[in-house]
Amino acid sequence: MTDRATSLRELEEMAANLLAMARKLPPGPDRSKIFQEIGRFRAQIVSLQGASSRTATKGEEETGIPMDGNIFNSQGVHVAIVRGPAIFDLKGKKLYDLRGINIYKLSGELVGHLANAHSADKHLDKATDKLFPSE
Repeated sequence: MTDRATSLRELEEMAANLLAMARKLPPGPDRSKIFQEIGRFRAQIVSLQGASSRTATKGEEETGIPMDGNIFNSQGVHVAIVRGPAIFDLKGKKLYDLRGINIYKLSGELVGHLANAHSADKHLDKATDKLFPSE
């Protein structure tokens, strides 16, 4: 593993620890702000990872839609990561398949869509928030 990869891995572990601690805080506006900041931190990590190894995927070439990026709920909390034609939770578990802007369960059932799929950072509308619990 390179020094850069090791550093990025350490940042990922730090973000995971921060998230675990934040989940123990009582509900309220301060907790929400902390989740947003952690989401931004994780988005920066993902961006740094992509900067060193990003290549266009088949889906991006065909549709013009960036297929790698981050998903934020309607409140700005980082809730998922897009890698190629798949959507993963922040722990790396595959949640959904992505075809264009359409989100499908792994069983093939259409369950939603991305509102602004042309951006590397995808923000959900309130109707799609339920697909990605933030806490």
